[in-house]
Amino acid sequence: MNLTLDLSSIPTSSLQEINKVIVLEAESGESRRNCLQQWLNQAEARGATTWLLNCDHNEDGPWAGLKDLLTDIFPQVQAQAADLIIKHNYELTRVLPALRRTISVRYPSLTDIAIQKEQIRNYPADRAFRIIHGIIDLLTAWFERSQNSRWVIACDRYDFSGGLVRIFFAELMRRRSQQLNLTLLVAIAPEANHKDVTGKFSNQYLEHIRLNLLPSPTTNISPQEMARLAGKLEQQLENDLIEQEIHLPRLIRYLLLSNQPKLALKYQIKAAAIYNRKGFYEDALAFAQAALVQLERYCPQDMQKRWLIHSSLIDSFNTFQTSSQFDLIHFFRNAMFMARP
Repeated sequence: MNLTLDLSSIPTSSLQEINKVIVLEAESGESRRNCLQQWLNQAEARGATTWLLNCDHNEDGPWAGLKDLLTDIFPQVQAQAADLIIKHNYELTRVLPALRRTISVRYPSLTDIAIQKEQIRNYPADRAFRIIHGIIDLLTAWFERSQNSRWVIACDRYDFSGGLVRIFFAELMRRRSQQLNLTLLVAIAPEANHKDVTGKFSNQYLEHIRLNLLPSPTTNISPQEMARLAGKLEQQLENDLIEQEIHLPRLIRYLLLSNQPKLALKYQIKAAAIYNRKGFYEDALAFAQAALVQLERYCPQDMQKRWLIHSSLIDSFNTFQTSSQFDLIHFFRNAMFMARP
């Protein structure tokens, strides 16, 4: 179903249906977010529990959006169903790294407990999928113990979400949309590639709606101010691996918008390495590819950085194993040996 509407005729009937993914095409910005919030307010008036999530991985990394959902429900689950926290502590501490300061994982692997200088092993790609399904099991168990009101989740900037978050919401709909009485709204820009962004959802769930919204006015923050924010955040992250895992994407964004964008390269390389080591390969690939662009722009002769980027690209590509990437892997390997410092 495809509709083209203006803001004055926001549809509400779809929000009363469960087992549905409503894809909202509209210009990104405050107007679209206000529209999503208005829909959620109407759903709440009908007894639903709602969330408005920002899924932009450039701001909050591989788990952007899902992190906010879990952060919101965690105190309630901890207070009322602590056994679920114990049962799913591994998945929770992967999506919410700050919890590793207060929660002990029951069954860490050798890769988990290796000290920093010995972290030479990567996780298998399917570990990330097990994390996703563990979180789905946690949400289902919590729903069954809580008030059982229907859930409506709005995901803003879904076209900028990471690969793992897209898999999570697609699997949540496939496995538990009926059980959670779930309606999912995903907001994307009109020019977004639908196949890439919503292709993981079954067509049976999808409804497309287009709103003719004016683009929100751009809030101009000076490059100098972005550099100041980056410097402040950089101090916060120094020598703190957990903080780096959480906030590196935001630091990179600040630096790219600052008057010293070339400084982002160092952290793009670090983000790709961290997320590869965590087994979040698709998201690591995005940071490595962006780092390669920065390298060619600012310091194409820096062989040390090129070596690090190519290593991350190989780690990421090796997990996908597609024929089109097979030759690319060998290209990178040859390039690395030729350029090895």
